[in-house]
Amino acid sequence: MTRIARLLSVTGLTALLLTTASCADARGQRSGSPSATPRDVSTAAVRPSQGGTTLADVRGQLHGDRDTGCLWLTSRNAAPRQLVLYGNYRVEFDDAGVVLYRDGAVHAREGQDVSFAGGMFLDPGVPACPVPPTDGFVSYGS
Repeated sequence: MTRIARLLSVTGLTALLLTTASCADARGQRSGSPSATPRDVSTAAVRPSQGGTTLADVRGQLHGDRDTGCLWLTSRNAAPRQLVLYGNYRVEFDDAGVVLYRDGAVHAREGQDVSFAGGMFLDPGVPACPVPPTDGFVSYGS
């Protein structure tokens, strides 16, 4: 796994983001993504914890797609961004939409403002998500 340091300047603030280069292996699976073809919508947008320190944040209104388990964030100042979470998260859907659990407790619901330690990460994202990765990058939170 190759780590690449990137500088991102957003509204005058500069943050160091660590990304993982992604490439296909002999089976066509992408490295950097433990689950290139998710089997369970409750964990489609969740990856195992990577540890380490995050020097940026990700925020916006939480949205999700019950068919794919995909999550994304919206805000007034930016285009929607697919969201991949690292750590002990689980996604469920009720009549009102997505319900995000962290460590077994409700963390957020559809349409709520959320904030995560995170940034941008090179990841194939969740297949068939209504919000595809942007230039190969998804927003990530932990």
